[in-house]
Amino acid sequence: METHSWILFIWASLSEAFNIDTEHPLRFNGTAEDFFGYSVYQSEFENRKQIIVGAPLKGTNSTGEMYSCTVDLQSCTPLLWTGNWQTTPGSICKQNFPHCCCVSLLPGSESVRFFGMSSAVSSDAVGRLTSCSPYLPHECDGNSYLNGVCVQFNSRLQAVSNFTVAYQECTKREVNLVFLFDGSKSLKLDEFEMNKKFILDVMKKLSNSSMKFAAVQFATTFRTVFDFNDYKDGSAEDKLMKEPHMNELTNTHGAIVYVLKNLLNSVSSGADLSAQKALVIITDGEPTDFDDEDALNRCVEQNIIRIVIGVGKVSLAKFYQLASEPKIDNTFYIQNYNGLQGLLDNLQKKIYNIGGSKDTHSKDRQKELSQSGFSVLYHKYFQKTLNESNTGRFAASLASLKDLNGDGLSDVAVGAPLENEGEGVVYIYLGDRTHGINTEHAPQRIPARSVLPGLQQFGVSLSGQMDMSDDNLTDVVIGAKGGIVLLKARPVMSVSAQLSFSPNEISPNDFECPSDKAFNAFNLTSCFTVNERTYSSGSLKKNLNVSLNLNVDVMRRINRGFFDQSDPSSRTLQKFVLLDSGISCFGFPIFMPICIRDTVSPLKIRMNFSQTKMLSGNSMAILDIHSRTEEYVEVPFQRNCDSNNSCVADLNLNFRFT
Repeated sequence: METHSWILFIWASLSEAFNIDTEHPLRFNGTAEDFFGYSVYQSEFENRKQIIVGAPLKGTNSTGEMYSCTVDLQSCTPLLWTGNWQTTPGSICKQNFPHCCCVSLLPGSESVRFFGMSSAVSSDAVGRLTSCSPYLPHECDGNSYLNGVCVQFNSRLQAVSNFTVAYQECTKREVNLVFLFDGSKSLKLDEFEMNKKFILDVMKKLSNSSMKFAAVQFATTFRTVFDFNDYKDGSAEDKLMKEPHMNELTNTHGAIVYVLKNLLNSVSSGADLSAQKALVIITDGEPTDFDDEDALNRCVEQNIIRIVIGVGKVSLAKFYQLASEPKIDNTFYIQNYNGLQGLLDNLQKKIYNIGGSKDTHSKDRQKELSQSGFSVLYHKYFQKTLNESNTGRFAASLASLKDLNGDGLSDVAVGAPLENEGEGVVYIYLGDRTHGINTEHAPQRIPARSVLPGLQQFGVSLSGQMDMSDDNLTDVVIGAKGGIVLLKARPVMSVSAQLSFSPNEISPNDFECPSDKAFNAFNLTSCFTVNERTYSSGSLKKNLNVSLNLNVDVMRRINRGFFDQSDPSSRTLQKFVLLDSGISCFGFPIFMPICIRDTVSPLKIRMNFSQTKMLSGNSMAILDIHSRTEEYVEVPFQRNCDSNNSCVADLNLNFRFT
């Protein structure tokens, strides 16, 4: 019995801090494939408390979905975020989101992926929800741009507007690009034809863009093969393929001046003087002329982007001089003209970026994607780290909890979604005024199998800022892969105990030796005062089942007091009592032998108590960890003293001489 009592005491002591109820969970089930439960939020919409749940993998193409779950109906409904909604006017949108681009209408859901991967719920009295997708692709001139998009929901959870951050618009800025290709005698005829075919392939790949092309063959002299008008009316290809080989020297600088004068700055050539100007130079020899007319500086002044393709055994340093900044990015080298086709894709991207960039120095597409403010790689990284890690991923999620135990401090929930072989565990830490987290008491450990058996990654999302069940106590919502659970807080009761006894002294006149009898020496009373530390409301049962442990004449080898008159060894007593709010008292007769040796030292009585489930009932209350659960009292023996507090010793002295 003593061993059982000790085990019970340890269990109850550990459970004192556990004021999150895991025996009555409220579950909302979704599907693991949709990752229902990836995110959870608590808020109030239209005077109705709701749980917002993200399922970013919902749909055949992982379109994503957001759900609204209500405690009273114990059901979840999807939020409609695509279709013909009312769009926020541009002026209002810019006022609310000055750094964002307000899109008139969100494209069909098939173009969006992972919607609900990130969300935010306002803390205002009128709830508002913003939910986002990191994946909104759109086509620009045959190329894909990736952006994120956020949808705003009003207090009725209706989608009313959407916006993006750093939205990559399709630029309609026209580009005038001239191919300046080498026609010197160092080229063989088949190499010259490769040159023309390469130019033709580039134009075909970019035919759907906002670019116009022209071409000039240069050697000792210069000749326009086709201008921008020819490209526009469709005669450029025919003129290019019929162009004969000049077979002369390589006057590159003069050729650049010719291009500036006769094409890029000539309206009659079909050029748009406000367009971005670009020049692609293809040559296999160093310039044989000098830059007497300052051609390169004129290109810099006019923000003309210059891309150079050097072929054969040539000095790259010379070609770097011809290219625009950054020179190393705008200079290509191939060993022979057969390498032009291998260069086609890289040059296409480089030229396309000229049209997509608003400054002189174009950025590569990877940088453009990163500017959208979201990363599509996040989802893959998240899945990889969650599914491949062999650790518990402690602190993969974290949530500040509104005061759970009535001490006026915020508490903390920490998720470890891969603990217990991927099932997941959540830890509840109480707050501390000095250290932030109370380290003197063990946290409450909530494993998935106790509230959401069969699911994985329990604790991937957390929320605990609201009372969802109208009992004025904070409720905690925990997400897993395929479901969520609402756990209610329990009322926390502060208990103070007091021991008293009657009569207030043990009379020595009741003792006589020799004798083997026992008598009722005094009566012990244990009183408990119970007050709620939290502020619960409603019909919650707030009584406490308590295990009461009493020990008489502690710290003595031979006890003088006991609880059972027929059993002098019964110096300890365990009793299970039910404590209600207010004051509860319990009496215990204490017996002593009629014959004892020590009638001077007081009897010391120790009492400790702890919460237990041994009694029947469905009380929700929990014992406050700050309650003092151990009390002592000393019961003195009556002293033979007169009214002046002068005591007469009752001393018998026997002696003899031998």
